[in-house]
Amino acid sequence: MGLSALEVIHCATQTGAEIMGRGDEFGTVAAGKLADLLVVDGDVVADISLLEDRRKFLAVMQAGVIKSGQLAPAC
Repeated sequence: MGLSALEVIHCATQTGAEIMGRGDEFGTVAAGKLADLLVVDGDVVADISLLEDRRKFLAVMQAGVIKSGQLAPAC
């Protein structure tokens, strides 16, 4: 489609939230917004295919809490 990796990520996050009318709740990393994040080992802007390899996922954060991955607290 001619989009860079960064443009794809932007469309999937910020633009997606704005289209849903919820840009004030999520879509970017900012104070007061819901924090659902995927922490990846590597630079997805340089190599977006990292998102295809679950072994590269370091942590999954949902609502500001690390739910799984190498950064999750031991239970």
